[in-house]
Amino acid sequence: MWEDEQKRRAEYVDWLKPGKRAEFINGEIVLKSPSKSIDSQVLKRIMLLLDVHIRFEKSGSIAFVSNLCRFPRNDYMPDFAFFDKKTSAKITGETTVFPIPQLIVEVLSVTAAYFIRTIKFRDYAVNGVKEYWIVDTFLDQIEQYILKDGDYILNKKHDVSSTLTSEVLVNFTAPVAAFFNRKINTETMRKYRNPKRTGSKV
Repeated sequence: MWEDEQKRRAEYVDWLKPGKRAEFINGEIVLKSPSKSIDSQVLKRIMLLLDVHIRFEKSGSIAFVSNLCRFPRNDYMPDFAFFDKKTSAKITGETTVFPIPQLIVEVLSVTAAYFIRTIKFRDYAVNGVKEYWIVDTFLDQIEQYILKDGDYILNKKHDVSSTLTSEVLVNFTAPVAAFFNRKINTETMRKYRNPKRTGSKV
């Protein structure tokens, strides 16, 4: 059964051409549905803030949306993934299959919610993804999970009135509203462009 599944997995990778969005989960190809506009907007704000922070801190690299991350059994396309310096050293400009990240962000949708909260939740934890954010654009909420003793512990359910501090991204602290509100996102981004900025926090 394992050999047959891995054969289908190899066929899936060959089939997965640019522009196709699908994951290989428990032996099956799972197509990723088109994102709602609000989901894409929120994901873009998250990506912008995290990317500028990571580049400022020189702490690693990112992958998002269509980048394939390989786990022992499954292949996923997380909405956003962060790789620390050690893991980033394994990634080149020609990389098409990425290693296991240290931080993953997934945006909930009707079609993806089951996998995000069950199979991915367990697989990410078992394989050492240190931090996992589940983003709910309907509730304007981020569930922040931290890996402890092989399981995820809910650190906090963040709403737009709270501040999120990452365990994996050194010195990253940001108002959660900056992920859901365009104006606040822009204001937060400006702090990175301020030449008088002395700290590393957003």
